[in-house]
Amino acid sequence: MRLTLQAVGPRVDTYFDRPFGTAPRLTRLVVIGQAGLKHAEIDAALRA
Repeated sequence: MRLTLQAVGPRVDTYFDRPFGTAPRLTRLVVIGQAGLKHAEIDAALRA
């Protein structure tokens, strides 16, 4: 099953949403914010 993790501020939720089936097993991160996000700083913080 795919594990979905959603974090908003201090709140973190996780749940299994559906079987993988034939889909490739990949990890993806989506960052949503207001205009003016500094992509390089976000990337650096996540790599630390």
